[in-house]
Amino acid sequence: GCLELMEVIHRLPGFLPETTWMIEATDGYCGTIQGVREETGQGMIQNLGIVPEQRGLGLGKALLLKSLHGFREVGLKQVFLEVSARNRRAVRLYHQLGFTIHKTFYREIAPIEEAMYVI
Repeated sequence: GCLELMEVIHRLPGFLPETTWMIEATDGYCGTIQGVREETGQGMIQNLGIVPEQRGLGLGKALLLKSLHGFREVGLKQVFLEVSARNRRAVRLYHQLGFTIHKTFYREIAPIEEAMYVI
């Protein structure tokens, strides 16, 4: 899945290689993060994911910090992302690193509350 996400993201307008990283473990890729510059000029994290077997090791935090550094390198001071409120581990990580809720979305298709976080 990590390679597929990388294949798709690098074709998007605004793709920022400085904000896009992948982690490889001994048995293959285990985590990825991708970032883009939106039409508004803000940075957006498109995906942050760690395979279940590697969660809880701090890899998500390391990827997020590396990506945020990349956004800063290209001159973007504001970054946002969307996350399901049910993804409590991710929400906790984003709060720890200074993200705040900017908007809350309610989707009619699925009963999942989502929020946009900004740093």
